[in-house]
Amino acid sequence: MGASNFSEDVLAGKSEHYGRVVEDLRARYHFDFVAMGLTAFIGAPLKWIYSAGASDERHHRIVLAPGHGIGGITIKAGKPMMFTNID
Repeated sequence: MGASNFSEDVLAGKSEHYGRVVEDLRARYHFDFVAMGLTAFIGAPLKWIYSAGASDERHHRIVLAPGHGIGGITIKAGKPMMFTNID
């Protein structure tokens, strides 16, 4: 297990800053839902931690392994990805 770039509070969803960021993105682009996933360390699974908008919190149960699915491919590439339409 490697060292985290994020504090335990950030990884636990307790950062007001990241909470505002997802809400600002949702409002700015008129999205119904925005989520931000973080990994505890390089190679760790992606977990959706911060969200804004229409949500019943089920997304918190989703964990993506590096290299699997769109989120996992994003982790493996090490570059951000933003979707404007999931249809």
